[in-house]
Amino acid sequence: MTGPEPTKPADASGTARVAGASGEAPAPMKAAAVLAVLEGVVAIGYGVYLAVKQVSTGADETLVQSDTSAFAFVGIGTALFILLTFGPMAYGGINILRGNQWGRSIIVFMNALMVGVAFYMFSGGAALLGAATLLSAAITLVCALHPASTAWATAAFDARRGK
Repeated sequence: MTGPEPTKPADASGTARVAGASGEAPAPMKAAAVLAVLEGVVAIGYGVYLAVKQVSTGADETLVQSDTSAFAFVGIGTALFILLTFGPMAYGGINILRGNQWGRSIIVFMNALMVGVAFYMFSGGAALLGAATLLSAAITLVCALHPASTAWATAAFDARRGK
């Protein structure tokens, strides 16, 4: 029985590398990272559209059934929510593509949520948008949870723990 593989000193990002193991993400994880960046860009773009539309045309009363003035901030509020949720996922994808470790968990988490959102879209009558969302989330999840991606993440975790 052999002991744990020795680790190399931490790189500039603070991540220890396992000797003999490539710190570079495998192809399926890179594909998941690219898809996460694309999903983030599309979602943030939609958020910017909503904010610009609200600022330029005023509140859209068809978005919310409310007697309060809260409906006046739905576009900007949605844009901020999208930025705060999809921004970190897009950053995680960029981080992985740059050769760092952080980002896989938030990509998996957000895409698991997007599967549920896709089914909500189907029930709301947006079948085409729901199908695109479901397909994108499913492909991203398959890539991020691929055995090569999982082995890469496990090796990185073990290296940080000193195994």
